[in-house]
Amino acid sequence: MKISEAAQETQLSPSLLRHYERIGLTGTIKRNPDGSRNYSSKDIKWIHLMKQLLANEVPLEVLLDYNFLYRLGPFTDDWQKELLEEAQQHLIARYQDLMTTMQQLNQVIASYRK
Repeated sequence: MKISEAAQETQLSPSLLRHYERIGLTGTIKRNPDGSRNYSSKDIKWIHLMKQLLANEVPLEVLLDYNFLYRLGPFTDDWQKELLEEAQQHLIARYQDLMTTMQQLNQVIASYRK
């Protein structure tokens, strides 16, 4: 899949996809003989995951470390799991904060109905 197709599929710009590759968030994308990027369905799935985690404020450093370890192979599984658990804890804390905010908003909104 060409970068323009990958951009459409992931809802990211081609320049952001190139940036993600450059900083190590996607790993190295395979190239066609002419040097153009050739995104696989696995690459797209990975990008969707990274995009979702970033959108939910999982720290970029955690994702870069995870990607690096993932690319090294299964002997890093324990470290990968630790990083994913760290991301999970971050999301749980974020979820709890959002629920607290939602409860406060519900109370304020309910006060208008009196």
